[in-house]
Amino acid sequence: MPIDDIVQRLRQLNKKLPVGVMRASDLILQEAPRKDPPDLSRFIPGEVHSVGEDTCFVSEEFFPYDQFFGNYPLQSLCNLDAVRLAEVFGLELGQPDGKILFIDTETTGLAGGTGTYAFMIGVGSLEKEGFLVTQYFMRDFDEEPAQMALLGEEIKKAALLVTYNGATFDLPLLRTRFVFNRVRIPLSEIPHLDLLPVARRLWKPAYGAANLSFLESKVLGSEREGDVPGSLIPHLYFQFLRGASPQTMAPIFYHNRMDIVALAALTEQACRLHIDPLSASNLWESLGVARYYDSRGNLQKAIEILESVPSPSRWTVEWHLCSRYLALLHKRAKNLERAASIWQSAYQSGFFDPLISIELAKYFEHTEKNYGKARELVIEVFSRYNQKPKPLDQFQPDEEETEDDLRYEYIQVRSVRRRSVTYSTMSDDRDEDDLPIIHSDRFDSNEIGDIASCDLPHWTERLERDLNHRLQRLIRKIEHSRS
Repeated sequence: MPIDDIVQRLRQLNKKLPVGVMRASDLILQEAPRKDPPDLSRFIPGEVHSVGEDTCFVSEEFFPYDQFFGNYPLQSLCNLDAVRLAEVFGLELGQPDGKILFIDTETTGLAGGTGTYAFMIGVGSLEKEGFLVTQYFMRDFDEEPAQMALLGEEIKKAALLVTYNGATFDLPLLRTRFVFNRVRIPLSEIPHLDLLPVARRLWKPAYGAANLSFLESKVLGSEREGDVPGSLIPHLYFQFLRGASPQTMAPIFYHNRMDIVALAALTEQACRLHIDPLSASNLWESLGVARYYDSRGNLQKAIEILESVPSPSRWTVEWHLCSRYLALLHKRAKNLERAASIWQSAYQSGFFDPLISIELAKYFEHTEKNYGKARELVIEVFSRYNQKPKPLDQFQPDEEETEDDLRYEYIQVRSVRRRSVTYSTMSDDRDEDDLPIIHSDRFDSNEIGDIASCDLPHWTERLERDLNHRLQRLIRKIEHSRS
């Protein structure tokens, strides 16, 4: 068909368009209808804030200091101070007079990168009237510029930022969103405390997990009502964007508020424990604080903390681990006699620990020169594992490895009575504990009972090789002393 006939045919079709049908060229010229954002204030206390022509929804809630958060008195939050936190956890403050801001985000996913949005950003701060939680929420993606601008103005007042796993997720995400919205906030220049490593060291050994809402229940005694699992939060937000009732977002606002209050309370608890280790409620907390000071190079402080722990009425798993760690600290401090006395007490407790036996064997060999006693201890380790020593020619020592370089792979003592800790997956702290079901070996002196009921640590090739070399060397020394 000639081109002229095609053009003529199309013109005739355009004249016959049904009523209500528009040509594409005319449709493009029309402005798209603008849908008003839903009214959240009917279900969530807050109001719309404007930044120029942009808007976003902001919700504020006060928690008076005379109230309790579970078993935790909120009045204790007044003990928090930016300078004190910085000194305890080794941070440098740029503006000591600024606020401590506790930040937690709710996002459209956990992948990070440019495709992930922080649709809700909660910020907690200490005010005269109480603990204030401010939540910046974008009702649609076009409200992100106002959200980030308002958040940026708040962060400019901060002396210190506190997050839970924020070093690897929240702050990098916020930094990306600030850049995309052309908000210049130098987050990297503001001191930042990520509480997750601290919480893992203090409370995970006792409770088996370090999820924020989990520790809120175990440490603070606060049980949430009407909370939503973190894994469902992105799904609920997308439902809201597609037209679901604003009431859908109410549990998410509640979840975010509780996370921020729990973060502040746990921060104060952790700070108090590091300032006053004697206030620890259990041996696990004392051990966690001692490990922290040891990692900072303050060996004597770590020794003082564990030496001040009163001896329990019976030998428990946590007391055994504290004693073993204390002995290793004394060994590094060249206090061999004190270390040996602790090893002797642990050895006589009735619980077999190969590390204790080997350390005692080293002490008898190198300090006491009691090669026979050292040999008995090494042979006992073999017999406990139903293993037999091997001839020397089957184990050739590494030329680059000395006795002091040997490290053991059996530090962790595992309870034979395993308890499953089950809880819904949460996306609030992005911990490695964020799995649908968590099965964790938990130490609890009230449930384990006698420490002798614990499993032996794993028999490893490294342990076997070290024991055989040690035994052969002791045999040679015994023969040499007799000749």
